[in-house]
Amino acid sequence: MAGLPKAKPDITIKPLTRLELEKLPRVDANGIFQSPAPTELPGVTGILDGRLVSCAVAPVNAECIYVDPNAARRYGLADLLSKGPFPVDAAFLTRLSQRFALRRVPDGEVRPDAVDLMCSLYAQSERNLGDGRGGYYLSTTPEGNPNSLFVKGIGPTPLRNPDAEAGHTNGYVGSHSALAESVWPQLFQHLFTHTTPGTIAFFGMDHFGVLDHRLPIEQAVILLRGGQMLRPAQYIEQVVYSQFGRLFADMKAAYPQDLAQVPNRVLSTPVSFDGVQGTMQMDHFFRAAHATGVLRYHTVDGHGEVPDLRATFVEIMDRFALTAAESFVWRWMQAAPSAGNAELSGGLIDVETASSNPRTAGMYVLSYTHPFGNAEFAWRAVAVRMMWESLRLNLSADQQALYNMGSLDFAQLHETLYSAHLAEQYLKATGLKDGVVNELLTHAADDAAQFRDTIHTLATMENPGSVPHLMTGDGKLLEDAEAVVTSRSVVDVFGFLGRWPQIYFDAAAHGEKPTLEQAVAALEPIYSSSPEVHAGQERNVRQHAHDLMVTYDRLMRAAETHGASHYDDASS
Repeated sequence: MAGLPKAKPDITIKPLTRLELEKLPRVDANGIFQSPAPTELPGVTGILDGRLVSCAVAPVNAECIYVDPNAARRYGLADLLSKGPFPVDAAFLTRLSQRFALRRVPDGEVRPDAVDLMCSLYAQSERNLGDGRGGYYLSTTPEGNPNSLFVKGIGPTPLRNPDAEAGHTNGYVGSHSALAESVWPQLFQHLFTHTTPGTIAFFGMDHFGVLDHRLPIEQAVILLRGGQMLRPAQYIEQVVYSQFGRLFADMKAAYPQDLAQVPNRVLSTPVSFDGVQGTMQMDHFFRAAHATGVLRYHTVDGHGEVPDLRATFVEIMDRFALTAAESFVWRWMQAAPSAGNAELSGGLIDVETASSNPRTAGMYVLSYTHPFGNAEFAWRAVAVRMMWESLRLNLSADQQALYNMGSLDFAQLHETLYSAHLAEQYLKATGLKDGVVNELLTHAADDAAQFRDTIHTLATMENPGSVPHLMTGDGKLLEDAEAVVTSRSVVDVFGFLGRWPQIYFDAAAHGEKPTLEQAVAALEPIYSSSPEVHAGQERNVRQHAHDLMVTYDRLMRAAETHGASHYDDASS
């Protein structure tokens, strides 16, 4: 993580300062922009100034088939709720549908009830030029704050690129996807530190058909969600995206049997952009980073506090590392990580491809992409690196010095941050209080690291054979998908973390220690049917199980020494 010595900035450059940025709106935990004064730029318009394209939409005949009234309140729509004892009634659903069940108005058609949604442009256009099937609905909350909701499934927007897009070409959202994007964010509010934008409602239309190759017949819906949707994809230059795309292809061809390590290899591979000039305005990124709370500053003589891009990118990487570690511990996989399916704040967007898995082996959810599993975070780290390389193309050498944009080793940064968060999450998974976990990370760091490494080694042990697909060739879910995915993992590490504390403390209550056989049984191993492979797997599992027993015992003794103050009863 060590960078080059800071070059002395040129104070003749006029930078964007912290004082100026603090005048811009920021967002609260719900994605609602908090503007300090009515004269300031409103919400997302101020952040994406010059990067928005209008799209005329009008109400259509659609029925509200899902609504979250708490999300409606969170996202500034409390005025639509009914005032009686039951806020969700027929009148509320009608009001919601009439305002937000919107579809694009065909070119040349005039509708008196049409309104404009704002679609954001991306710097790169490998698929769409930007938001291809949705846009921001700009409004004001009852408290007077600028609010930006997002309506998805409005039909093809002006930014759709039908010749290059992989999917979504008709502009629809299917009911299956809408349900996933409604349920997962509810869980994320409780499981993840940096949450994904919540769904307020979705509206079903009369249209049924082949909207998703995996689910041949389903209903088309219009999805309404909150959040500012400020994505890395909005700040990645096309030339950078294309160069990394070629690098990915080369790595896949060179290592066809080890696709999970492709993103890690890409992270550590130097990429040259000598002589290439960027096309973006840096103010756009600074505004977005400020709005999402990731922008960091340093003091420069003659300018005061100005953005510190190196520290900012460390913060962004750290947030994605935490989200990834929390995802892995909950055995949750997005399955389509990309520069467009995440927010600068560390949250995730477009989780319709997500999967909650019985164990931790890699698998294909989408047949046309890569297998995902324990290495999923590395793909998001590559997206952050592409954003870093893109910003460098838009800064002179003096500007890079001013904004502290020296070298940054993304491969090392990725490993350091992700490992640190995994160590914390693995300890939390044993049921320890957060305060005790922090004590162990401070006072028993070596044991915590050993515990992490052993658990992670076991978590990544896979039975031989090809990576399983959850779908058949014609897009249907395998009938035995759960069994197939479960048997791919040799052991169940998170089941072990849930079971082992009870086994350990039951033995301690009788003045005994648990046995190795109990530890192996708690891992619930599924060995290969090959006798030779089986024997080697069993030896490894027994060795790692022994290491876990020893390390866990040391950690519990350290917890007794350093963590007793966090419990009312020290014996607990």
